[in-house]
Amino acid sequence: MLRFFRERGNSWILKGFLGVVALTFISWGGFTMVQGPAVEGGRVAAWVNDSPITLQEYEGTYARQVEALRRQLGAQFKDELLQQLGVRQQVLAGLVSQKLQLQEAGRLGIRVSDAEVALRIQGIAAFQRGGRFDPGLYRQVLESNRLSPRQFEEDQRVQIATERLRRYIGMAATVSEAEVQEAYRLVNEQIKLAVLPLAPVLFEKEAAVTEKDLADHYEKNKEQFRLGPQRKAQWWYLSYDAVRPGITAAEEELRARYDQTRARYAVADEVELSQVFLPLVPDAKPEQVEEAKKKLEGLRDQARKGADFAALAKAESRDPSASRGGDMGSFKRGEMVPELERMAFALKAGEVGEPVRTSFGYHLVKVRERRYARQLTFEEAKAEVEKDLRELKAKAQARNDLRAVRYAIEDKKPAPAAQGLSAGDTGFFTQESPPPAFPEREALASLVFRLAKKGDLSSEAEGEKGVLFARLVDMRDSHIPPFEQVAEDVRRNFVEEKSLQIARAKAEGWLKELSAGKRDLAVLAKELNVKLLAPEPFSRARVPQELSAGPEAIRALFRLKKGEVGRVFSGRNVWLVLCDEPASADMAKFGEQKESLRTRLAEERQRLLFLRHMEALRQASKLRMEKGFNL
Repeated sequence: MLRFFRERGNSWILKGFLGVVALTFISWGGFTMVQGPAVEGGRVAAWVNDSPITLQEYEGTYARQVEALRRQLGAQFKDELLQQLGVRQQVLAGLVSQKLQLQEAGRLGIRVSDAEVALRIQGIAAFQRGGRFDPGLYRQVLESNRLSPRQFEEDQRVQIATERLRRYIGMAATVSEAEVQEAYRLVNEQIKLAVLPLAPVLFEKEAAVTEKDLADHYEKNKEQFRLGPQRKAQWWYLSYDAVRPGITAAEEELRARYDQTRARYAVADEVELSQVFLPLVPDAKPEQVEEAKKKLEGLRDQARKGADFAALAKAESRDPSASRGGDMGSFKRGEMVPELERMAFALKAGEVGEPVRTSFGYHLVKVRERRYARQLTFEEAKAEVEKDLRELKAKAQARNDLRAVRYAIEDKKPAPAAQGLSAGDTGFFTQESPPPAFPEREALASLVFRLAKKGDLSSEAEGEKGVLFARLVDMRDSHIPPFEQVAEDVRRNFVEEKSLQIARAKAEGWLKELSAGKRDLAVLAKELNVKLLAPEPFSRARVPQELSAGPEAIRALFRLKKGEVGRVFSGRNVWLVLCDEPASADMAKFGEQKESLRTRLAEERQRLLFLRHMEALRQASKLRMEKGFNL
């Protein structure tokens, strides 16, 4: 039997790159139904302002989303899930969001060249053979994923443009000193408590159980005892570590690899910038615009005469970089809006430019360092080239060695020796709970649950640390076992629930007595023969492991006042808590942490700023649905 016909299409090769499309559901009310003309790409499904979403675009995205879900869920995929998850609505929402981002990027002058798109695509490992971009493989992989080259290339252009849009919008984020102090307080506040944990297990003997209770509990909660689809398999695994010691890389191979991947070692034209930024609202009055410009012209003159630019930025700039002396970091061509890019790349290291107006305000930019585009020599890149080539050869060797083993098993012949090969059998397992001892348990579960029939043998699949394949030995469908088979599970579940009810009721009564001074927490702990926990003072980020508190429980703890007794629920546990020392922070170390906190806050503010910006665009946009297009 020819090897060629054995190999099935590896359409999941882009898993993690194409992946399941991350879509944000947007609730659009009041669709306007219109009958519009066809545009390039076919008839239109909907319009986002003046940008069309074609039926071809929508249906293609929907089909890929369904296929991604099918691969992700395996045997658990059901057509009903598509409606339950609102996949059609999510796909539309994602396309609408994409159109809005592209419209905004265009308005701001953000452009992506064909060369940038080509460079990104050529760097994707899934399209490379022997470390070099392979046009044939590129078309093959796209075809197996129901994508045309034109469509995929436009998707990459969109990704690059939206990345730049996010960065540009984030430039307007500001963080006040008060916000930094509040963040410091939340991070560094410590509290001292005495905690009496009331685990439900303490009250199990009080949880009376009858056979009728168990039968009723089973009938009311049958779905809790459902067993999901299960599989039993044989597996074979070869780690990259096992073959890596035998991998060598001769000088001529390294030079050939360097030649194949020269683009990786090209150093782009780059500038390191500092700025003084004065924000302006879009509808700023002419006198406000002129005032901001004149102020920056004055600062420009000071800087050109020798004034410390970092000091000027700290004193005058109105953005998060002010605390860092205006340090904006480094930028390559295409990573800034055109107005700033033209100014920055026209300057030499150490020069201060003219004030530049953008849609967010005025910028005064200084180039701290300028790195001109060049190609790293082979000697400069050699260590990285060798690391890359050895890893590439190790993966190829592991795949080839394991494939030889699979071929032998298919042909019912003795398997060839492979250094480091391991193999074994699993018991029955669900996709959510693969065998814990297996080194690539998620990859194994995914592989096995894609097999359709007993005896089917998979092709090789790459895990994080090695390669594997599997054979499906047996399978069980999802089902609810009869009461007799799960009687012990039903009893355990019922007792746990009833014990929890008892624990909460007792805690409520004891809380009243403790608050009224009729009980003492330490005495109650002795009566129950439970250890009273008295951990050292702790912060929100360093809650002692013995407390294992969730976010809501932590908030409740840090609200307690000195001497106050509280009742806190944490998972299935109930705590009675005495506050010995209320939450407080040592402000003496504020100066040490201030800048790192400001940076973290600025990053989060930038993310939220982008989301708010997109929500404003969404609110102001017009979404019109074509007649005949139904979700």
